[in-house]
Amino acid sequence: SALAAADLVYFDLKLASQAAHRRYTGADNRLILKNAERSVRAGLPVEFRIPLIPGITDTEENLTGLAQFMISLGQPRVHLLPYHNMGESKIGVIEGGQPRLGLPVSSDGEYDRVRALLRRASPDRVASRLTAGDLELDRQSWRVHRGKRTIHLGPTEFRLLEYLMAK
Repeated sequence: SALAAADLVYFDLKLASQAAHRRYTGADNRLILKNAERSVRAGLPVEFRIPLIPGITDTEENLTGLAQFMISLGQPRVHLLPYHNMGESKIGVIEGGQPRLGLPVSSDGEYDRVRALLRRASPDRVASRLTAGDLELDRQSWRVHRGKRTIHLGPTEFRLLEYLMAK
């Protein structure tokens, strides 16, 4: 399959609660969570992400639920995607008269608040930087440095190094 040949699969998790997922999307999230579990168990190179939508996906209850789900999968990290409203100008073109959300753009303070919530739920899984001697791996920027020198790695190499450094 195409997934088996992939170097990396981005998998966005938005809502942990089935009720909240149904409320905001009109559909159940059981298949999404099952597919996440299947992807991990199949050994696919999966990077989980949480889009931070103010008042919807960035709540303490939701983030704690998603962190617990990630822990149950044995996943070492999750990427946080700050909310932006760049796509709202296209809503009228794509969906006709659909109203815009009008949500505030995520700030650095909001991003720090969410990271702190996730850290409380799973302290060993949200550290943004790993170090070993003079080797530093930045999980947020996907950069690796040895001293002042940048080391360029592909997704698989990065994940392997991250795994080894986290152990």
